[in-house]
Amino acid sequence: MPDGFEKQVSVKDMTHLLEFLTQKGKYFPLPLDKAATAVSTKGCSTARRAAGERLAFADWKPRTFEGVPFVLVDPQGDRVKNVVLLYAPQGPCRRRCRGA
Repeated sequence: MPDGFEKQVSVKDMTHLLEFLTQKGKYFPLPLDKAATAVSTKGCSTARRAAGERLAFADWKPRTFEGVPFVLVDPQGDRVKNVVLLYAPQGPCRRRCRGA
């Protein structure tokens, strides 16, 4: 929602909006393709091929972990950003791991 949206609608309208959003179910997938900052199949701090910093699956089908569903984005080798990386094990993500 845009900044200040909550100030532009009435309490009743905000209540209706929140009720609508919660009717979607317990989990609602968030598309992160525009927010992704790194490719999970590359190392992201010390070395591009650092095995301990990679996340790779044999297939990229949706998965469930402890009852929470996840929709995975296939990085198509190492071409598509598919994770949001805030900090890598060795500190902030360096420029080279952003897939640029």
